[in-house]
Amino acid sequence: MNSAIFSKRLKLLRLTHKLKSNTLGPLIGSPGKGSISRLENAKNNPGFIPLTGLAEFFAIDLEWLVGRVNKPYREEIISYEEKNLFPIYANIEKKSVEILPYQNLLSLPEDYVDLTLRKKTYSLALRADIIFLSRYLKYIVEDDPSVLELSEYLPLILRPQSENKSEGKRALLIGETVRAKLLTSLDESSYLKCYSLLYSIFYVKKLAPIDQQIPVFNIMVSKEQ
Repeated sequence: MNSAIFSKRLKLLRLTHKLKSNTLGPLIGSPGKGSISRLENAKNNPGFIPLTGLAEFFAIDLEWLVGRVNKPYREEIISYEEKNLFPIYANIEKKSVEILPYQNLLSLPEDYVDLTLRKKTYSLALRADIIFLSRYLKYIVEDDPSVLELSEYLPLILRPQSENKSEGKRALLIGETVRAKLLTSLDESSYLKCYSLLYSIFYVKKLAPIDQQIPVFNIMVSKEQ
């Protein structure tokens, strides 16, 4: 394993996904204080748990992480991670709460549910984004269940347009009333942001040809890949 490349790619993953070190640690099974910083600075060699945790949580090729290949995504890995991904439940106070799909506001499109259509519609990078956002959303809710109070904004985020004119006017009215608060919450809340980004992938980003799709977290734009 090339420790220097691993350190760079670990930091690239963290920064591209806009995660703090103390947030990334628990996500990959390495919650100790300063553990991620030591790995990024090549002061510690990664153990089995953080290595496999990174590969699983971000749906990336372990071989890419350790510098043996240059492409982070592989169909076999992405498909494996997708197998039992949905539905996603958050465990809160001994109860399971379904967070994806979310009520009738965010369902899984048919072109994602069907694997054959999924391969034709979503790039590997977008599929990896979906896996990460879904798992991160579960972590967010279980870590701080109070974020569920922000769910009142989800109808505005996940249904920005309405086919019914009267509902559309009402939505616009509500939007104008709470617009400032909503924008602030979106900017500050990872919970709302995950839903917003998933919506964008399922209904906007997938519309581009696969070779022109721009992922939410583009780890391939860095020169340190």
